[in-house]
Amino acid sequence: MSTQLYKDYAITTEATRDEVTGQYTPVVRIAWWAIDGKRDTHSFILPKPCSTLDEANTVGMEVATAWADRHLIHLGRAV
Repeated sequence: MSTQLYKDYAITTEATRDEVTGQYTPVVRIAWWAIDGKRDTHSFILPKPCSTLDEANTVGMEVATAWADRHLIHLGRAV
């Protein structure tokens, strides 16, 4: 598991392991304070299997930070 605060987004990545193939699937959870003052979250499972847990956490973090940047643009805030 890996956790990082990125531009006021709390990002947590972890991975599930396929016992048959031995590959890891990245799982991402992102939490932030919404404009209305309530806590909001978004989570997703990436379809890219990884060969190691570290790789899965790295891929998950890269995708999560890109998602946070796109979310800020969508909200009209500078990245």
